[in-house]
Amino acid sequence: MHSRKSIYFISLLFLAVASTGYSQTIKPEKFYNNFSSTVQRLETTSSFMKSNLQFNVKKSSVVVDSMLCKQANGDRFKYDFSYNNRSQISSYFIDLQDDGRWTNHEKYTYDYYENGNKKSSLAETWNGTGWIPYYKQSVEYDENGYMSLFLAEDWNGTEWVTDYLQIQQNDAGGNMIYADYTNGDFRIIGRFEYDPNGLLITETDSVKNEGASWQYYLTSKTYNPDKNVISELDKIMIGDVWVNYNQITYEYDSDKNLILESEKRWNESSESWKEHFHYKYEYDDNNNNTSVVCKSWDETSGSWINKERYTYKFNSAGNILSELYEKTDDSQNWVNIYRYNYGYDEQGYFTNGAYEEWFENSWIPADGYFQFDDPAGYGRFYTTTWQLEKVYYGTTTGIAGGSPAVNNYSLSQNYPNPFNPTTSIEYQVPGNENVTLKVYDILGNEVATLVNEQKPTGAYQVQFNSADLSSGVYFHKLETGNSTSVKKLLLLK
Repeated sequence: MHSRKSIYFISLLFLAVASTGYSQTIKPEKFYNNFSSTVQRLETTSSFMKSNLQFNVKKSSVVVDSMLCKQANGDRFKYDFSYNNRSQISSYFIDLQDDGRWTNHEKYTYDYYENGNKKSSLAETWNGTGWIPYYKQSVEYDENGYMSLFLAEDWNGTEWVTDYLQIQQNDAGGNMIYADYTNGDFRIIGRFEYDPNGLLITETDSVKNEGASWQYYLTSKTYNPDKNVISELDKIMIGDVWVNYNQITYEYDSDKNLILESEKRWNESSESWKEHFHYKYEYDDNNNNTSVVCKSWDETSGSWINKERYTYKFNSAGNILSELYEKTDDSQNWVNIYRYNYGYDEQGYFTNGAYEEWFENSWIPADGYFQFDDPAGYGRFYTTTWQLEKVYYGTTTGIAGGSPAVNNYSLSQNYPNPFNPTTSIEYQVPGNENVTLKVYDILGNEVATLVNEQKPTGAYQVQFNSADLSSGVYFHKLETGNSTSVKKLLLLK
């Protein structure tokens, strides 16, 4: 059952981390574990990870109504969301497309305290006749609003079994002590201390190893007057002595953008710091992070050598359009690894994306990790898929039956176009009536009937497979009792 949690959609991470304004990322080669469940106020200094790229945030009454995803193996999923009067997700359904029909797959429900804090969530799967629970989470808070308990449980068929438990205590200043319980034992005990500005200054972690011995880690941070971290010192305890391990320094430009992150490792034999990695950040005139280059120190040549590179492109509104990740080969040539592409509507809301990996000198579909901001301001949506085909938006007062509000007829341009051999066609109807959607060649001959049935009010998407057709211009035509619309398709084989 665990694999399902990593494959499918996780919306608005259950802990309040996403809504605190702190960025939680995992730094490459960090010497101790970063734990995904760490509490609301934990700040982990950002590195070159993708989550540094902020999609355009539009806090409003607009919410994500539904979305369509396609995985690299061809599976297509549809997500339909419901909300409470705070525009927080109260439930969502995941449907799987099977032989052209949508069937129940998974269901998630959420409960909240009166102040809006998340209280519990329940994940269920469809077994063909009914919903079966398989995973749940619950959270408790202290009188100051800090999380005091987080519990995740798995259903084993007869009872709920603890998967993960975190207990924490906070003082009035927000300093926190926590303990993590996994695999039937307390594995991690930590303490976080903050300055009066709420900035993390020290973090102490005790981690139980496989051999039941404890390992101790200490991280200290300092900040500039702009509250940006400028140094981080990591130590590990050997015997009863704290020993240097890792040191990171940060530099910023006049616009407060991070421009250089330098990481050094402690050399015990020489008792000195040795160069390890550095990350150089570049920005455009709008302060969008356009590239990050990671270099490592080569002891043999005594110089920096390229290791990784991220390149980003943005539109005029500051929304990211593409991301390219590259690594160097043995000859220091840049080699493609993966890429993302993103699309937006006229209001700047994220609507679609695709992920591909480089294999044998060509880009192939693969399942990537997408994230985009909740327009209602409650955090971020996350999903793992190849192609996030379409994100639909609505309002908490304008959603009926989990479908986008539809007030008129429309036939959208197919996507992609040109295409080979499949393409998606979207249309919507504002009333319950008979709908036909057909494809014609340039001579007017009908080559495919995609839809011919009664349709209730709603927005729809169908797939057109042209495997048996030759390259050329085609047309798709939507007809209802009150409307006719035609669009051109271009098939290139």
